[in-house]
Parts: sequence; structure tokens; C-alpha cells
Amino acid sequence: YFLSNNIFSGSAPDADIVTASFGNQFEDWWTRGIESMAERYGLIVVAGIGNGSHVYDSLLYPGAGANVIGVGVVDSVKTENLSTNLAQFCLAYPEHSSLGPTNDGRCKPDIVAPGNCLAADANEPNRYEPTDNWSSFSTPIVAGTIGLLVQKAKQDTSLSPAISPDSGNCVIKAILLNSATKLPYWHKGRLETDDDHQVPLDYMQGAGMLNAVGAYEHLIAGMKKPGDAATIGWDLNELQKDENPLNFYRITIAEPADNLLPLRLFGTSIMKALILLSHYPRKTPICDLNCGLLTQRIPKTTTCSTTATAGLTTSSTFTTRQMPITPIMKSQFSTVTSTRRTSQTQPSDMA
Repeated sequence: YFLSNNIFSGSAPDADIVTASFGNQFEDWWTRGIESMAERYGLIVVAGIGNGSHVYDSLLYPGAGANVIGVGVVDSVKTENLSTNLAQFCLAYPEHSSLGPTNDGRCKPDIVAPGNCLAADANEPNRYEPTDNWSSFSTPIVAGTIGLLVQKAKQDTSLSPAISPDSGNCVIKAILLNSATKLPYWHKGRLETDDDHQVPLDYMQGAGMLNAVGAYEHLIAGMKKPGDAATIGWDLNELQKDENPLNFYRITIAEPADNLLPLRLFGTSIMKALILLSHYPRKTPICDLNCGLLTQRIPKTTTCSTTATAGLTTSSTFTTRQMPITPIMKSQFSTVTSTRRTSQTQPSDMA
């Protein structure tokens, strides 16, 4: 029904979220149609990325699409205690969760989530059995979390821009990724000794494991406009090459008494910039994308000023996030900005 009545006709469904626990190893007319619908109508689409090498799954579309939230699997722990197995999770493994990059070099999955549950026994009417770890189960968990965020944004008018049909799906996606919990061995790109400065996400974990509470807190922190901004929040606006090519967000924090902050600030462990693209591949991509993150200590004061600068000439979503690894600070620096496209040039995929 969805394919024939919405994808084929190009009309938006009467739904806030579309979730799919299936996919195709190659792009097809219907996967490209979902991509176009997400870009055109701001539709939130969540799809499983595949079940890994044990079932010979490569990255599956539409989950591997640029505008779709592609969900991988984080395995549960294996103990003799069933309740522990259902509640505790460890790592994402390539045997159970397909990994990136895509054929055109983009990072996938975007995020991972628990992929096990209790399912009814096919032979015993009163019996339930724990399942294995599958993306068909992790995808609905992410979709359900998004449903809670959408519900909250509908209840609070100040949060409604986060679900705007004008690229609001980019904000929701960026909030999910920015609040995700990085699991052990998280590493940009492939797990190697050197950091990959060209790749923003882990090819196995994406941004990390879904953190529903963190995403909710990020959403209710509210919309923050350029200028002096709080330590957590998001924004939705339009950047244009000639009229408004730059946005500046200035975040100031108190310096700890032990004066360890400058060392942490200028180290490589505290800062991260994440850029998310919203476009229909090979049709409405972005060009001339430039995102800069500047951290500066102000002499003879007890504050540090951080300015996140994003210069975008066309459609994109960017997330600027600074999270201290050491416990000397408790603040999370987060700015999410979604902008609509103004150009139809050749693609330049970054995430």
C-alpha cells in the first residue's frame, strides 16, 4: 500500500514516522522514492541497515540512504540470567549488524540499538523465547524513541520547529546522533591506530548506541538561535550563499579551579564536529560545504569562549558537539542546525 499509494505517486503519507525492517542490497526505484520523499516532505524514515555477515547482508537500502536514519544492532550480553541478557548490552558486531561505508563512501549505520526481545513461541501458546540480535528488532526501538520526541514536540509549541516539514527530520536525526552513547572501541571510520579525519562516524556503531533519555533532554533544551547559546540545544534555520552564508554560536563555560580545562580543551579528546547532509542523492546535493569549530581561551578571565562556525551554501544539517571525556566538566556543548538546499549542483557526500 505504501509503495503504490505514496512512493509511486510521490505523495506524502499521513504519518509522522515511517519505519522499515527490510531492505534491498541495491538502490531501486522505491528506495530512491523514499529518499526523495524524506527530502521533499521532511518525513522521518527509519530503516534497518542489515543483519551482518552471518546472513550475508551488505548495507541495505533504504537504511543506507542519506536522508534515512539507518539502524544497526548492538548485541546483548550472554549470561545464564535471562533478565540480564534482555537488559544489558555490549558491542555491535559485524556478524549481526551490517557495516559501512556505502558504495559512495558515506558512513552507515547512523546509530545502533538493542536488537533482541521476547517473542511468542510458534508452537506453545503460553510460552515466550528470547530472540537473537536482529536489525528488525533494533529499528522499531529507534522509531519508538522518535515517536516520543515527536509527541513531545507536538505538545510544546516552542519545540514544534524540530518536527517542521521544512527539514525538521534533519533536526530529529541530528539530536539522536548527538545524544548517542559511544560504545567501547568507537572510532571514526575503520578501527585503526590513526584517527580518520575525513570520516565523522564509526563504520560499525555510527554515532553510537541510542540514548533515549539523552535525546529527550536534548530536544527539550530548546531551540537556540545564533549568537550566545546555552551548552545544549538545537536550531533550525536557512543558510543562503549570498544573504546569510554563516552562522555563529558562542558557548561560554566556567573554567575549573584546577586550571586543567585548557589542557582538555585543546586536546583531541574533547571536541567533535558532525555534519549531516539532507539531500536526494545525485539530484539535490550540497556544494561548497565548510564547517569550522574554534575554541579559544580568554586571557585573565575564568571563562572559555567556544565559537562554532558553519559556512554552508546549500542544504545540510550540522551538529557541533563538545563532550568532555574526563569528569572535570559536566556540560555538553551541542548545537544542531538544519538548513534547506538552495542549489542543484553535483554531490559531495560527507556523512
